[in-house]
Amino acid sequence: MNLLAAEISASDRAVVRKLLSLLRRTVVKLHDPPISYRLDRVDILIPLSHDLPINRAFFPKYSANLGVAAAGISRVRNLDRPLRVIDIGANVGDSVAIIESHTATEALCVEGDPVYLPYLAWNASAFRSVAIENCYIASADVELATTSVNRGAGTARLVTESTAAESIPVRTITQILQDHVQFADADLVKIDTDGHDVGIIRSMSPWLNAAHPVVFFEFDPRLTEEVSGHDAAAIFHELEELGYPEVAVYDNLGAMVGRFASGDPSLLEMSSTLGKPGQPPYWDVVAVSSADREVLDTLR
Repeated sequence: MNLLAAEISASDRAVVRKLLSLLRRTVVKLHDPPISYRLDRVDILIPLSHDLPINRAFFPKYSANLGVAAAGISRVRNLDRPLRVIDIGANVGDSVAIIESHTATEALCVEGDPVYLPYLAWNASAFRSVAIENCYIASADVELATTSVNRGAGTARLVTESTAAESIPVRTITQILQDHVQFADADLVKIDTDGHDVGIIRSMSPWLNAAHPVVFFEFDPRLTEEVSGHDAAAIFHELEELGYPEVAVYDNLGAMVGRFASGDPSLLEMSSTLGKPGQPPYWDVVAVSSADREVLDTLR
């Protein structure tokens, strides 16, 4: 499939990808079995409905930036121990697999969705040190206790209008770290929660201001406004105030957009174009404290 992807145009590639996704979604309505998938250097178990294999086949850089960032943190911090990672929105454990392929890792995976938890538990058993918190993490922008889960294609969104009747376990970062004190000085926090990322960063701000882990998060203005009604772009000034003066930005397929000061007006202007025709729907953002600025030098 990688060979096929290399031989067709970008527009044709998008069409073929959509057709394959449609075919797969049609099949999984009848049966969604677990399948084994080789992700970087690690074999993981995922549901057939998960989009990761198709995304990676057509866009090899997709999600690879997380591994590059993790390796850079290990080098810059000159760690003589495994990288300590808090993975919020851990899904099936694919992020830990990517990071493990680049550097030794201890991970705390936070995932509240009961559909993905068995996959996460299975995959975690193959890694050196993974703790799992079965919950969603509190957001400063949304009352998660009033939401429910909407799933599809390897992701689970928390929505306020749904017919689903599921209990949503919610904890704060303070509560979680009381049970996992070894992650109080985490090196990296990865957040991928489909629109709740900005609210989660805000809810964690006292801890971030004290601990200053590198923060890798999904920045999706449309989803943020949809789930919370808040302006996502304000988070860049807030990160600056928390001691994160610089960020690196990738598009949704893993291509580097650039490196910016957190308060750079051009960054805010560019962010306003996300989701518009010809523009990516979201960014992956790597935010660093002054002590970790050299991490950005390792990114590509």
